[in-house]
Order: sequence, then C-alpha cells, then structure tokens
Amino acid sequence: MYRVNQYRAPEPKPPSKTPVIVGAVLAFVGASTLASAALLLRTHHTVRAAAPATSESAKPTSHAPAMQAPVASASANLEDEPEPVPAAPGTPRSSEHARPKWAKDASYAPQLTDPLDVFLAASPLRGDVAHALVICRFQSFNKMDTFAGDDLRASLVLDGTPGRSANGPEDANLAFVSAPLAKVAHGDMIRFEVWDRDVFSDELITRTSVKYDAGPVVMSDTGASIECRALDGAALDREVKEHGARADRDARTLAGAKLDGRRPLWGWPTSDLTKQQGRAGDLAALVGWDDPRTVKRVVGLASAEAVLEAKRERLFGELHAAAKADADVHGLHVHLEEIACGARKAALGVASATSPCVARVTLRNDTDGVISFTPYSAPQPYLATAKTGPLWARFDKLVAPELASKATAEALVIPEGVALEDEPALLGVCIAATCATVLAR
Repeated sequence: MYRVNQYRAPEPKPPSKTPVIVGAVLAFVGASTLASAALLLRTHHTVRAAAPATSESAKPTSHAPAMQAPVASASANLEDEPEPVPAAPGTPRSSEHARPKWAKDASYAPQLTDPLDVFLAASPLRGDVAHALVICRFQSFNKMDTFAGDDLRASLVLDGTPGRSANGPEDANLAFVSAPLAKVAHGDMIRFEVWDRDVFSDELITRTSVKYDAGPVVMSDTGASIECRALDGAALDREVKEHGARADRDARTLAGAKLDGRRPLWGWPTSDLTKQQGRAGDLAALVGWDDPRTVKRVVGLASAEAVLEAKRERLFGELHAAAKADADVHGLHVHLEEIACGARKAALGVASATSPCVARVTLRNDTDGVISFTPYSAPQPYLATAKTGPLWARFDKLVAPELASKATAEALVIPEGVALEDEPALLGVCIAATCATVLAR
C-alpha cells in the first residue's frame, strides 16, 4: 500500500524578523564584494606589470570578433551540424537510385558490418510493420563441414521487398540478413534459404517459409534455427544516430590525415577511406541510401576526400619543385636518363599500351650487399602526377634479378594509368617503407 502524508493546518506565524536579517546580510555581502574587487584589481595590475611584453600583447586590442581561417571541408564539423530529419521514409527503389558509385553492394542497400548489436537492439516481430529494418539470425546445428564449422550463406525474401542475402563468418555456423525499408503484414509469406559455402560449390542446408501471423518469427527445422526481429520508430532513430556519430568522427579524422612523400603512396589512407565507406554503408543498411541522414555521411565522405586530394596536389607541387634527376633510397642510387614516348618508346622494345611513355633509368647499388629484385623485397617504382597521385609501376628490361654491390644496371619503368607526356610527373622508388622521388617531367 502507499502511505498518504497528512499535513496539519498552518499555525499563526510570529512577527517576522526577516527584514532586519536580510539588511544585515546585504550590508555584509556588499562590504565583502568591495574588498574582493579591490584585491582582484591590485592583483590584476601586479600580474600585468610582472608579465614580459610580447608581440601579441603589444598589439592594439579590438572589440571585433577574432577572424578564423575558413574550414577546408564541412566534414570537419559534421558533428556540429543538426541531424537532418527525413520528410518521408524512402523505398527500396529510391534507395537503389541514390546508391553511390563506390558502393560495392549492388543491391538497394548493403548489409550491416556489425549485425549482432543491431539484432540485439531490435524487438521480436509483432503486428504489421512498415518502413522498418527487419533483421534475421540464422544458425545451423547440423554441421555440414567435417573439420570446421559451417560457412553460412543465408537469404531472406519478404513480400514486396527485394530478396536479401548475406554471408556469415568463416566456420561460425551463423549468419545475419537485414532488410531496411521493409514491410511485413499479417498473412505475408516469409521465405528463407540457408547454404553452406564450399570451395567449389554451395550445399543447401535448408529451404523453408512461414506465414506471418503478426507474432514473433522464431522457428527451427532439421537444418537451422531462424529468428527475425524488427527495428523501427524511436529505437531505429537511436541506432541511426549512434552510427551517424561514429561516421562523423571518422570523417573528421580522415580529413585530418597527414600525407608524407617519403612513405609508399605518400601515406594515402586507403584503409581509412574504406572504413568510412563502411560507416556510410551502415547508415544505408539501416534506413536506405536516400535517407537524408545517410546522404549527410556520403557528402561528408566526399568532402573528406576533397580535402585529401587538395593535400596531395600541394604535396606533389612541393616534391616536384625539390626533385632532381638523381635520388638515393637505402643505398640504391636512381638516375633518370629519359622519358621515352612514341617512336622512341617503340625503339626501346616496349609493347605495353597502358601508357604512351616510359621512363629509362640507371640503377646503382651503393651498398656493400646485394639488392634483389625478387617480389616482396624488391625496390618498387611509382609514377605520379598532381591529379593521380602516386600509382605503382614496374621495372622492365632488367638483365639480372639482383644487383651486386657497386654495380649498375639499366631498367625501364612502365607506368600504369599515368600519361607522362601530358603533364608534370614524378618518378619515385620505394624500398621497404621509405621512398625517394626523381623529377620525371
């Protein structure tokens, strides 16, 4: 039971002494405030007199707000921007039309990179569901592989939604398949397939279906157990917000990456770009590519790439201005002899049509050991322009697979995708994680 507090009627109050007390308190506070202000003023003047004068303190002060350098990219401030609100939920067709070119998944939305967390955040299917994320867990319990766990490939087909398919981890007997923007109504058929991925072919584990009765979808047969859940409304919004915050932080980090001409590919953050694409893809996996919250992260990724490309062009200009016809890297001396194009290229016996020009170089081993040109440990050349950045090339016409101490050899550098005859270019050679550049044109 709950206890009900009983309050007595208020009794007559004695005459109040509050005005006298308040007046005394105010007088004391006023005196203390004046004393504190005087002490602070003396301290302020003492500190200013003791502090050494600097160029900044000598400048005249101004009440105008300080001007800041313009932000190079909106990706650096994505976390400060308000979260866009979708005017209306999209459809699988509209999501497919909005899919960016870099997306590897050709379906209307990718699968989640970490589906378990989303599955645990979802609720069992109940009633009619519209514009929700439906995610199903598949687990096989009759092992199809003799010496390892099953490598599952599972598929899900909902009425009115394109079929969805995903691979589970290797040897895990587990897979998740998700379908954003899905609709499930009472009486709809939900179809499932579970396969074991083998080296040369896939083996069917189970193929089954269930008629949705507006209640939880949890089933099992001789091959696998299946459970489907849904995420919509406020729960889906929370998941989108969390994934979006991760994408914003990664975009800011990506835009702040530093490039270095002494590193292979100048330290271009390929893996971070791929990771950021996955972050944007997770938003699409939840609500589709055309949802404004996903679009915000796709635009943020493009902005971060634009910042990186501008850095790469500036770095190319710095390297090109300082480059000469000779360079040294880990004891290998590289000298550029010529850039051969057209007929001259043909005279050198180069049949490759990947580039109209090749670079002819002389290599000299200034170390006391042998420099090998075998794969993995060999010097690796590249050619770069301001537009393309460094692109790997290859040595050709080398007489021997190794270069003895103090010996020299000629070689051709065959570029892939760099047209040396059209614009300024650099030739680079990397050994291990250190590179040096040579002025190519």
